[in-house]
Amino acid sequence: MGKHSQSKFRLGISAIFFLVEGVRPEALKRLAGSALDCVEVIWHPKFCDFDIEIAKRTTQILRDIDVTCHSLHAPAGEMFDPSSEDASIRNHLLEVTKLFIEGAQILESDIIVMHASNRGVSESDRGPSLRRAAETLHEVACMAHEARLQLAIENLHHDMLGRDAEELDTLIDLIDMPNVGICFDTAHAYCDCGVRNFLKAVRSPIKSLHLVDNRLPDEEKTCWPFAPDGLIDWEEIVPLLREKTQSDVLMYEVYQNGCPDPTQDDIAQLCANAERMKTLWDSL
Repeated sequence: MGKHSQSKFRLGISAIFFLVEGVRPEALKRLAGSALDCVEVIWHPKFCDFDIEIAKRTTQILRDIDVTCHSLHAPAGEMFDPSSEDASIRNHLLEVTKLFIEGAQILESDIIVMHASNRGVSESDRGPSLRRAAETLHEVACMAHEARLQLAIENLHHDMLGRDAEELDTLIDLIDMPNVGICFDTAHAYCDCGVRNFLKAVRSPIKSLHLVDNRLPDEEKTCWPFAPDGLIDWEEIVPLLREKTQSDVLMYEVYQNGCPDPTQDDIAQLCANAERMKTLWDSL
């Protein structure tokens, strides 16, 4: 799989590797020698002061181990909510977006991943919240477009914005920028509209993936795809994913024991798991 494979798809993992207490860029070195081609770096919400030197060091380490940064995941949390009623929060997000873009450029990534909301939204407020999110994310998309970056809005679950294909398509239509699409999270889709239903209905381009399975319905308990106790039927879903996605990266997002900083054992499990994904993907 990945750099040791003839597959045209690359293998990646989404994880916090820097800008979080106790985790430094040197943690990336544990990826050396694995089949991983790329990473998605998650920007932790506790750390908004962008450190250019850390970003530069991270980029150099990635080059040294022959791994690229595919995407930069913007922080979640109410202080970064594009749908907020509080204009100061939305303006704060736009200011911080300048740092995200600078970070993405230094890390040489292609995509910024963001949420449409970082809080629950009532049924009565979904329309106004969707319009506020679209207005804010349009400005984000304009900044990203100038920097030649793609913006991928992640589908979420429960009562957050983007819980089904129709709502996310409506949001992307309102944003109305050519560089905007979806970061499709399989576990989030399973918890609400269903993975198959989402993929069948969605119109907007899928620009990035978060491949992860669920252990229990409506629970934040995740596992590797194809796990014995997993709930997603990957034999059914992978053909739909391949048909719908524009991404050439199979990006896994599995937090072992709630920790988004993968150990070497996690990485070994991922690479072994991805062999089955590759076989299924390439057989279509």
